[in-house]
Amino acid sequence: MIGIKIDVVGGSLSGLSAAISLKEHDRTITVFVHEKYKNIGYNPEGRRCGEAYRIEPLWNKWQPQKDVIFNEIKILEQIIGDERDSATLEPGTFMILNRQAFIRQLADTAEDLSVEIPRMIRLHP
Repeated sequence: MIGIKIDVVGGSLSGLSAAISLKEHDRTITVFVHEKYKNIGYNPEGRRCGEAYRIEPLWNKWQPQKDVIFNEIKILEQIIGDERDSATLEPGTFMILNRQAFIRQLADTAEDLSVEIPRMIRLHP
């Protein structure tokens, strides 16, 4: 029997999440993640890049580790025209992530599941 081989193009959040989900669904699938840069989490602009992230109960497997969390969002403010509205958010549900560190966290998880990431060079935070 010929095994299933899947190529995932892009070693960022979506590509690594897809690779992890595929391997968790069926460990016999061979998954390759192809990234155009040698470094997972590489930021060609050299800028610190954060992303807002909301923790949903169903997303427990995508929980960011502590070194990935850049800042927690505690108040949400919305401004539309002259109207301003704000709300206090539940602790631990909204945060700004260090995107590169979160991608490295996902890459580590993918490697633990035997996802193959050719040419990968590990970057340290």
